[in-house]
Order: sequence, then structure tokens, then C-alpha cells
Amino acid sequence: MILCLNSVVKQSSNVTVSGKIIEKSTAVDTYQDYYSNLMNRFTSNTIFPTYFQKVVNSGETYYSSSFGTNSSHTDYNFNSNSELNLNKMSDFELGSLKFQYGAKLYAPTKSVTFYIGNDFQWNGTVVADDMISAAKHIKIVYYGTDRVYIQTDFAGTIIAPNAEVVVGQSGKNFYGAIYAKNIVVHQNTKITWVPFVENTANVEVAKMDEIFQNYIVKF
Repeated sequence: MILCLNSVVKQSSNVTVSGKIIEKSTAVDTYQDYYSNLMNRFTSNTIFPTYFQKVVNSGETYYSSSFGTNSSHTDYNFNSNSELNLNKMSDFELGSLKFQYGAKLYAPTKSVTFYIGNDFQWNGTVVADDMISAAKHIKIVYYGTDRVYIQTDFAGTIIAPNAEVVVGQSGKNFYGAIYAKNIVVHQNTKITWVPFVENTANVEVAKMDEIFQNYIVKF
């Protein structure tokens, strides 16, 4: 699902969106009603002042269990051929999170949310056997105002109520959902809608997921 406060810009008609419901159906209305306050819940002037820098270099693996009390004040930069291993699956507050080309994020088996205050940039690789399964377990909540570039294939939900999200400049496959102030989708991009699954989903959410088991929509 793509939801924005202002506008969605398609750079070309060669954009494909697919997922699990039929556009303009009652199921779409139901799901939009359920998440109608999503942007308001995450719209915030939250700023995490950055005091520290953490650069993960080529050949190095950083484990999520190392995120600590200073993480919300740390700028994390994963260089090419570095790795982030989510050995601890939880919610994390980070100052910034940037993946350079060739940096790897190993998909978690349980749901993980990153709350990011200042900057989020993606040019890395999600390591997963199944990108749809990976998309169910990764969520990025970005409070900043700088433009977010998703330059390579990505799996997960991105919530950026104060920023523009640009998808499909290089990588043409996005699995998940985007909720942002503005969204730019480049030509020949394929977006497969996959909802984020909470670790402790309530009955109502479970019923909602049950509704959306079969659908593909293209435009």
C-alpha cells in the first residue's frame, strides 16, 4: 500500500503495483480505514541529536545486540561488503541508518522496527530466501525531513510522514508498503504490497490479514 500526505509521482506508466487486495474494493476501504491514523501517529518533530559515529567497514559484521543506550545519538554507516546481523530482534532507536552499495542486511525471522531520527538511506542488499517474508518483519519509522532514497531492492514498511521517499532509481523491486509525505516512483519499478506483521498481533489484525490473502493489481 502507498499512502502519502501530499502527492505520488510516477515517473513513467511502466510502474507495477501488486499485493493482496483489489484496488477500489471494499477490502481496500476497510484496510485504509484501519490505518487512517497511521501518519498522524508517527508525524513528529522528534530529533535525535547525533553525538557519535559508527562506521562498519568492508568485511565487518555488526550485530543488533550491540545497539545500546547511545544508539539514538549515533549515525550508523554500513560501507560496501559490511553486514548487519539482527541476532537480537526488537525495536531500535537510531540517530541515522545508511547502507552503502553492497552492504547487507540479514532479514529477521521476527518483526523488527527501526525508529530513525535524522537520516535513512538504502543502497544495500536484503539477504533473504523470500523477500515477501522479509517484508513482513522489517519496519522503518523515519522522523526526519531529508529525502529518502531507496536505490536498490528493498523489503519492509517505510513510514516517513515528514519526508519524500524516492523508489526505483536503480533497484526496481520493492516489497512492503510506503507511507510518506511525498512518494516518487521511477519507471519500470515493481511494488509488491506486503503488510508488516506485529510479533503480537491482536485478533482484529489477524482478521484483517485473513481478508487480504489473494490479490494482484497493476497499473
